[in-house]
Amino acid sequence: MASDSTSWELPYKVANIKDRIPFVLDLDELNYPAWRVCFKTHCVGYDVLGHIDGTSVPEGPNDKNWEQIDAVVKLWIYNSISEPLLVRILDFKKDVPAKDVWKNIEDHFCTVNKHARAMHLVSDLQNMKIGDLSIEVYTTKIRRLANFLAFLDAPVSDQNLVMYLINSLGDKYKQVATIIRHREPLPTFDEACSMLSLEESRLSCEHQEWNQQDTNGNHLNNMENNPHPFLWDESQPSQPNYSDQELTYQLGRIDVWYDPY
Repeated sequence: MASDSTSWELPYKVANIKDRIPFVLDLDELNYPAWRVCFKTHCVGYDVLGHIDGTSVPEGPNDKNWEQIDAVVKLWIYNSISEPLLVRILDFKKDVPAKDVWKNIEDHFCTVNKHARAMHLVSDLQNMKIGDLSIEVYTTKIRRLANFLAFLDAPVSDQNLVMYLINSLGDKYKQVATIIRHREPLPTFDEACSMLSLEESRLSCEHQEWNQQDTNGNHLNNMENNPHPFLWDESQPSQPNYSDQELTYQLGRIDVWYDPY
């Protein structure tokens, strides 16, 4: 870590780590790879990466400046993870440096039961269904699973990702799924996602057009059933007894005159 005063002051300028990392590391969100990249990038920018990779050490037993910076880095970690995860990795019995906190998180997501976790994620990927999800949410979930598997040294090929993607779409996207499946060469995962997004937009526009047509159709049916909506229905017993030559009534301030002859 640089020893000039400016570098030492940089970490204190971060009032809220969530302004720098706009999401929280969560046990259920599969966002550890993204959080790890963002947090390390943040530490590089503030010249404190050594506090999480272990390359920065105090100059002596009473290096207060180092201890203060290390405490700031730990607070960044604590404030950018979910409460259940914090409870799991926090050591309430002793004060540990930031690098140990970082290592505890890494072990939890990547080391402990690594192979079992990878198999579980592969199963989730194979059994995923789109259900009522939008294409954006659905494809993001697949990306997160794929990214985590790559991080666990169990990468999924792009071709297999495409097959997982289209096999779980259901009848709504059956036509575009067939096009993707039989295209040579097989589209990349990003290309397939783009094709599905376009199909989703097309179906949405089509649905809106059908709703509009249905609304207009109901309006026309009403007009056919009652071509003079402002006139009294003669079948109703409550109709006023007007003359045959003239039928006049007042609606608000508007006088409507109807001459049947």
